[in-house]
Amino acid sequence: MNVRDLEVGAYTHYDMTGDYALSVFCVPGSTVEETAIVAERPNAQIRVSTVGRIRGAGYEVTLSEPPPGHSDLHLPSPPSDADWDTLRAHVFDPPIPNPYLAQGGA
Repeated sequence: MNVRDLEVGAYTHYDMTGDYALSVFCVPGSTVEETAIVAERPNAQIRVSTVGRIRGAGYEVTLSEPPPGHSDLHLPSPPSDADWDTLRAHVFDPPIPNPYLAQGGA
């Protein structure tokens, strides 16, 4: 979760929608493993959080399907270095291997 990737994601979303946001996956009531399998992302690693932690840090999450479970983590306009630091250090856990790949995905 490097800052440049976050910036590219947020600014790309802004260019498409007029709103700064990051693409995330949220499947209420599911485990991390179940959510990763639904998301079918090819990333070697993922970082985990909860809607509660995201909202507790002052951000909002809204469902934006399709695909199933796709959500937007909304950011201020425009996001600052402090936002990136907060997301990386306090909102998301350290990276873990992607369970989807462990299940034979991608």
